[in-house]
Amino acid sequence: MRNKDAETAPRFGACRSAALPDVTEHWPGPVDPARSFGAADDRFYKTVRRQALQPARRQDARGEFDLLRRCRGLAGVPEALELIEDAHRQILVLQRVPGRPLSDIELGWSRFALIMLRLSRLVWAMARRGVRHNDLRPENIMVAPDGRMHLVDFDQASTGGLTECLLAGLGLPIGDAPVCNGLLAPLRERVQARLSPRLVRALRGRRLRRMRGAALPALPADAGAAVRALHEAWRIAADARASSPGRAIAYYELEYDGLRFPGERPWSERWRVLRRATAYTDRRVLELGCNMALLSTFALKEAGAGGALAVDCDPAILAAAAKVALAFGVAPEFRQVDFDRDPGWEDRLEAFAPDVVVALSVLHWVQDKARLLAFLGRFDEVLFEGHDSSRIERRRLRQAGFTEIDLVDTSERGRPILLARKR
Repeated sequence: MRNKDAETAPRFGACRSAALPDVTEHWPGPVDPARSFGAADDRFYKTVRRQALQPARRQDARGEFDLLRRCRGLAGVPEALELIEDAHRQILVLQRVPGRPLSDIELGWSRFALIMLRLSRLVWAMARRGVRHNDLRPENIMVAPDGRMHLVDFDQASTGGLTECLLAGLGLPIGDAPVCNGLLAPLRERVQARLSPRLVRALRGRRLRRMRGAALPALPADAGAAVRALHEAWRIAADARASSPGRAIAYYELEYDGLRFPGERPWSERWRVLRRATAYTDRRVLELGCNMALLSTFALKEAGAGGALAVDCDPAILAAAAKVALAFGVAPEFRQVDFDRDPGWEDRLEAFAPDVVVALSVLHWVQDKARLLAFLGRFDEVLFEGHDSSRIERRRLRQAGFTEIDLVDTSERGRPILLARKR
């Protein structure tokens, strides 16, 4: 299928003219500088530019084409018809598949169970051919009106042995590899979306710890500068209105140098989830509604972030956050912003040029939710926690322009933590 540039030039023009008018109707994903989609007649065109940096892709169009060919004839896998290449780009030509993504369809449990059964059969059939998809998210499962199902977007796919492919198909870890999105991912999202945050919290047995023993520990006589800074930070945070309105306690609990600084929820559990949610190394992190800025501090201290800007509306809590950063020997930037009242804060924060924006439990407290969501939509990656069900929060994020929305975890309050990206 490899063609010389002179031979492919006319065909590239024809493909582009056919593809661009109808970019997102039959496949998830908007046009971007690295990749675009389109459909014409019974064919679907996926264009990948060679020059674009795409660290999230396992496969270029050639690799995706080869894996699809390896699965040729399996019901539920789009047929790869042709690969057209030149020095600048690749166009993967696929048989167009009908339907809409599973994430956009309201299904009863019986029909959802049937789709999952068909998907499990497809995962088994692909595993027998040594192919693992690695990205079985609801956005990548196309469902036709008659119930037929197709698995799409194989740019994360890879090869492996039968056992390895089956484990990956379930979404289970293989050796030291991270957990991938397998059959359990759409099922987990489906269940979480159907349950209220209160019920999720009850089922998981995770309730806010009681406020007994919430007094700050006495400072040891030989306490160092870091312990003294943290002690002062927790004293300020306990009285700040941004932490826990009506209660004299900080938002997070932290253990340091044998001392426990009390809070509503343990930071160690929170950080375990947030650290594995996305990559921070050498990336710039914008933390909205930062409270004590533990995320910004730990992203710099433990995850190697290239920079961090922590934003909150409460000057007292920002003062506490600065002492936390001082204790850990890092220097995030801080900025006081009222998302409802301050004019032009969007452009000032965007000038920081973040690689990932973190907005945990912020939207609920903002009056102008459309404004904040529009701001989030300016960026390619957002780590988001909402107060409503994952179905409602996913819809908000899709309306903001995000096309990949993964349920990372559920907080101790039963709230969904989502990683939203654009492709």
